[in-house]
Formats: sequence, structure tokens, C-alpha cells
Amino acid sequence: MDIQTIEARWFYIGILPDEILKWFNTLGEPLAAPDSRADFYLQSNSPEIGLKIRQGNLEVKHRQQQLGTFDLDKFGSTQVEQWTKWICNDPARPPEVGKQGWIQVDKVRYQRFYQVKFEEPIELTSITTPQKNAAAIEITQLHLRQPWWTIACEYLGDNISIDRQFLPLVRSLLYSYPCLTSTPMISSGYPQWLTIATKNFSNFTE
Repeated sequence: MDIQTIEARWFYIGILPDEILKWFNTLGEPLAAPDSRADFYLQSNSPEIGLKIRQGNLEVKHRQQQLGTFDLDKFGSTQVEQWTKWICNDPARPPEVGKQGWIQVDKVRYQRFYQVKFEEPIELTSITTPQKNAAAIEITQLHLRQPWWTIACEYLGDNISIDRQFLPLVRSLLYSYPCLTSTPMISSGYPQWLTIATKNFSNFTE
């Protein structure tokens, strides 16, 4: 199975702020409990390829292209990227952390999904499961040597205009996002974050 996405993602050092979680809970009734798990990533120096074992499934994610850098309101300079993800449903055992480049990342993830009508203004309707040509927003508490957290907006499909559709969609998803004084440490996908978080750990302090 393969999944196409267009994404904007930001990473912060530290514990997920309470005000961000409270804001996320104002977006509607929770559709599912938070997803708590450990993912195992194969460390790579490439920002274009991510390989992980998630809940027994092997997932490969490939960045098809960088679609541009945009100044996105409270988030500042933001990378917009197109990704393809392949999921292999054959069970795989968790690897031994620290051997052959495997890294464990502990996560608590909150997600919401929406059907999208690209009208003026954009119309978002909550749905319970991801589907093609839908939108997703997530916040995730991470732990890799120290706490991090990430927020991301995705469009589960392709062939949409970045300027006329994707960026307005992101702004609609984030319209009431509380303004924080801190700025994102990184705007990228997981592969680039993993490279920075593991190689330059000593350079990042709160």
C-alpha cells in the first residue's frame, strides 16, 4: 500500500505545552485515544528517505520533492514537501536499539482528519479515519535523548495548488493556534529531524 501526502511539519525542543494540547482539544470531540507507542527508525544521513518499524509493520517514506519554502504566519519559514509512504503489513520484530543504526523514538500522538472542500472559505468536515483527498493535523510528544514535540498539517493526496489550496488549507487548520514566543527549531520531515537530533544533540538546549 502506498500513500501520497503533501506536508508542512515543525519540531520544537521540550515538553508539549499544555496550552497547545488544550487548543487541539478545542478542534472537536476526540475521535480516538492518543496513540502511545515506540517507533524504531533506521538512522540515515539522507533527508529524503525514512525507514521505520511501527507496531510490527515496516514503513518506508520517500520525499518526492521539496515544493518550496514559505513564510507561514506564526511558524515563520516553512518547508512544504511531497512524500510517498509504503507500508508492508508483514510482521517485523522490533530491532535491537543501537545495533546497525536503529534508533527508538517514543511517541504520544494526537490526530484529527477532515474532508476538504476547496471553496471560499475552505470547508472542513471531521471524519474518523484517514482517506484520500482529506486533510490531517497532528501534534506528537517525542522523546529521543530529550523531549521534543512536533506539529504537522497534511493533505492526503497530490495534484493540488500549493499557493491556492494547500497553504490556505494549513491556515484554516491552524487559524486559532495560540501564539507562542518560541519558534520552531526545525521545519522538515522526520528524516532530517532525526539527523539533527542525533548528530547535534549537544548543541540544542532549552
